[in-house]
Formats: sequence, C-alpha cells, structure tokens
Amino acid sequence: MPRSNQTKQLLAQSLQELMATTPLEKISVNDIVDHANVGRNTFYYHFEDKYDLVNWYFQSGITRFLVELSAYSSWNALLAALETYFLENKVFYCNALAYNGQNSLQQYMFDYLRSIFEQNVRELNPDASAEDTRKIGQFFAGAMMGILIPWVLSGMKSNALSNMSELSIPVFNHEIMQKLLRGGDTLIAQGLVSDVLLWAGWRCGLAGWNVWGLGIAASCYCLFYLGTVLRRTTREGIPTYQRGIFFAAAFAVLLILGQLGSVGLAGNGYSSPIFLLPASLAGWVLVREAACLTAPLPCVRAVLAYLGRATMPIVILHFLSFKLVTWLGLLATGREPYLLAAFPIYFTGGAWWLAYTAAGLVLPLAANAVYKKIKNTVLAH
Repeated sequence: MPRSNQTKQLLAQSLQELMATTPLEKISVNDIVDHANVGRNTFYYHFEDKYDLVNWYFQSGITRFLVELSAYSSWNALLAALETYFLENKVFYCNALAYNGQNSLQQYMFDYLRSIFEQNVRELNPDASAEDTRKIGQFFAGAMMGILIPWVLSGMKSNALSNMSELSIPVFNHEIMQKLLRGGDTLIAQGLVSDVLLWAGWRCGLAGWNVWGLGIAASCYCLFYLGTVLRRTTREGIPTYQRGIFFAAAFAVLLILGQLGSVGLAGNGYSSPIFLLPASLAGWVLVREAACLTAPLPCVRAVLAYLGRATMPIVILHFLSFKLVTWLGLLATGREPYLLAAFPIYFTGGAWWLAYTAAGLVLPLAANAVYKKIKNTVLAH
C-alpha cells in the first residue's frame, strides 16, 4: 500500500475509534491527529476537513467492497451489499450519517450512487442524452437514499434492506430502465417505482429525515402516479346522480379517516401509506365531483373561475392573512402577543377554521383587486 494511503488509513482508523464514543460533530481535527499521533499539517496535506476524511473512508471502503461482491448488477444486489457493508461498520455510519450539514456524507453518498446509476444508463443506452442520464441517475439515487438513511438512523435494527429485495426492482438491466430510456408506455414501470418510493418516503417521515426534500418527493411521487392513472381511466358522461353518490361517498370516507389520523405532506407526516392513498383519492374524488356537479350553475362556475385566476395572490398572501385572524383572536382572549409567531395558525377547533378560511380568501382577493386598480391607472397614464 502506498505511504499516502497508509497515512489516510491511519487517520481514518483514528476517527473511527473516536466515533465509537463521540458524535462526529464534536470531534475536532486536533482530536483526530492527537489520537493518530501525527501532526496537523499531515492531516491537511491529505484532507480538507474531517468530513472530507469521512467521505474518503466511505468511497474507498464501499468501492472495494462492491467490486469484490460484483454488486453493481442489480438493485437487489446493490441493496444487499450496502446492508452488509453498513452492518460491518455500524457504529461509524450511524454516527457519520447523523450529520447532514455542509460537505456531509449524505450528500457524498447521493452523488456516489447517482454516478453508479448514470454509468449503467450509459451502458444500457449509449445514445441517452446527458440530461436524461442525469435525471434518471438522480431519481434512483434519491430512491436508494430514501431507503438507506432512515434504516441507518434507526440503528440498523431491522433487515429493511433485505426485505426490499422482495420487491424486485432491478434498475440496471430490467425492462423498467429500458422503458424509461426508450420513452415507451411506462405506466406499469412507474407503478412499481412509485410503490418503492412511497415506502421509502414513509420511512423517511418516521425517521424525521427530509434532506433536500427527498422524503416529501418520494411520498408525493405515488400521488402524481395515481393522478395519471385516474386521468387515463376516468370516463366522461357520468350521470349526475352517480356523481352525487361519488361525492357523498368521498365525503364520508374523509370524515371517517379524519377521526383516525391526518396527512401533512408539508412535513411528510402521515400514519402509513395505507392511510395516505385512500385519503388522497377521496379528496380528489370529492373535489372533482363537486366541480362537475356545480359546473351547470353559472354563478358557481364564475366564482370558481375567478378564484382560479387569483390563485397566485391567494397562495402568496394567505399565510399573512392568517396572522390577522390570530392577532385579533389574541386580543379578544387576552393571550400573550408572542403567540402570533405560531405557524401557520394558532387557534384550532370550533369555528376558527371558518375565520381563517374567510381571511385567507377575502384579504388576498381584496389586495389583488387594489393592485389591479393601481396597475390599470398607472398604465392608463
């Protein structure tokens, strides 16, 4: 082994031993070099900082491990190899992956896995554009990270990665990747991928992991897929009475589910995928059937069209409008002013939702009307 690599291994071993008892963020470069009995200049000759050392240790170790196992052939083989490798270095990676700041191992792993997937895209289809190659690499790397990180942060207590192999999602030489590259009908392939991502997004939510919004993206992908399926399968010309039945059924389902849990995709929070899917489907059916039932009513259609044209002012200003309701409520109840910082609302239950809804619509619409009036006046001159 070259002398340079021997020094790097010595520093890596020193860091690994320190991480057995101390969180990575609390370990300094001085701690590492003192434990390794080398000078600071030696450390900075090889690495920029301790996170660079962590990334080098991962890259050198995992590459050698995967090559020895020939684990690049399929999604299943890669997951199984990663599980074995992380379990063999459990203390180190549970510690190192708990940090997700600048120059983190999480970011380095994402880039490393993306490069693996991009290479296999190029092997499967040499004519694939650089943009398509990059997007597919990011897609599967994000899915892999969504599975790995929650498992590691939970202490690697379950054989979650081995169980994932039962889903059989080979990425490298299976028809899923081939269809993505050929641009054919990918509905079935997307369904399989969306199942994996939904499971990964749910696990991310349980672990509180949402770096770069990947946890939310993984959860939401299945909803976009479900919307695509509905668009392709929904037929037109449904009788009004059937739409009324669908509307009532969706409303009843939401009432029942509302007693069992809630969905908060802004924070990737939901009790389980089995809860998320029917809740989302019922919500969509409710909105669609309500729109279809009210379409023949000119006044309702006009109101909805007006709200649709004012979507951006409502989206931008509704949170600020909520603050007015909260402020008035605090004045009326004599509570402390600092509670105004509650986000997005402070008061819940009772009729408060009516006040927040009214303010979230009326105030942005009024502001938008004033803005248009001023704009037209200025342009007229």
